Amino acid sequence: MQKIYLGILSFFLLNLFSTASAQMRITEFQYNGSEFVEFSNIGATAINMNGWSFDDNSRTAGAFSLSAYGMVRAGESVILSETTAADFRTLWNLCDNIKVIGSNTQNLGRSDEINLYDNSGALVDRLTYNDQGTTPQGGPRTDVNSAWVPQSALGNNTHINWVLSAAGDTENSFAATSGGFIASPGKSSRTIVPYNPCAPGLMRITEFQYNGSEFVELTNLGGLAVDMTGWSFDDNTRTAGSFSLSDFGSVKGGESVIISETTAAAFRTLWNLCDGIKVIGGNSQNLGRSDEINIYDNTGTLIDRLTYNDQGTAPQGGPRTDVNSAWVPQAALGNNTHNACILSAVNDAEGSYASSSGGFVASPGKSARATVSFDPCSGQGSGLPTIQVDTASTSNLVDAGTTTAPLSPFAVSAVINDAT
Repeated sequence: MQKIYLGILSFFLLNLFSTASAQMRITEFQYNGSEFVEFSNIGATAINMNGWSFDDNSRTAGAFSLSAYGMVRAGESVILSETTAADFRTLWNLCDNIKVIGSNTQNLGRSDEINLYDNSGALVDRLTYNDQGTTPQGGPRTDVNSAWVPQSALGNNTHINWVLSAAGDTENSFAATSGGFIASPGKSSRTIVPYNPCAPGLMRITEFQYNGSEFVELTNLGGLAVDMTGWSFDDNTRTAGSFSLSDFGSVKGGESVIISETTAAAFRTLWNLCDGIKVIGGNSQNLGRSDEINIYDNTGTLIDRLTYNDQGTAPQGGPRTDVNSAWVPQAALGNNTHNACILSAVNDAEGSYASSSGGFVASPGKSARATVSFDPCSGQGSGLPTIQVDTASTSNLVDAGTTTAPLSPFAVSAVINDAT
């Protein structure tokens, strides 16, 4: 009998395709000129838009795919444009981290409709508009200026209540680089979680352990990447260039990287980390119980410092990290106050956990201090559910069909021992 653990399969698909879809809302649009639609995650958790779609008044789920948005972080706004993504970014001077899907084929007219569907084909949000119509459709004409949704009109399909954009308005609308258009694509004040994908890169010390599983975690708190070529680390000798961090290369917004005393391979094994998490091992500037962490950029300028001594007094006194690591809370970021750092505990606010041996507790490779989402392990299978097949008593063909809980259009099938 074929033993495929469909419970595991259902769990996997639930996490992959099920979302709190009511959090995604249409927050801005323009039907002419710089034609676009803005969708915003107004909730407190991320949404996976894989399998989502858009259509106009033909109301056909799947008409235009929005899968390229992928995971949309809480507070994030994404754009669907008629022109190419590159041209749209140029027109509005947007950074590359604002997600834009270009070349929309379901173009909008003066009297039309915007329909957003989730991966099951369910309608998530709709806006029916006609500036020449009557309530609830009548509202601003968006041939030159966009219109944005006020709080009172979120998700209730009342275009009559939408507001015509004006330069410097409460949405911080601004003029395009050409064409005379006014809008605020890529950001919405309807969101409840701060999110700035265009914030400059900012490297900070976010976690460390001086003994046992000795490591230092650095995190890019900004939205833009930081090139760490030429950067370096040192302890309390305070010498720029002592230990090179160049191998980190370009560190993306939200990414955390690790300096470890042991080899990178041994550290990953100890903490069950995927290969996508960057680890520089063999650190020769080892840490003691009373010591210092110094990070320098490629010019030798000090970027961040943490002076610590658990037997000392403020600001140095703080948690002893011989078994459990310590992580930096928001209030202590970049201000060298070790006494404000927090000792890691299993399942704490950082999602700390126990190492595979040694009894250490930490959360290396991820930090809740990051302001943008970054998943270095995506697609690598680390920590993902698995499907087991009893190859001794089953045919080569595996056909798991589609799932009904949650509802999904996706099926799972395979041919055992077929590399293709």
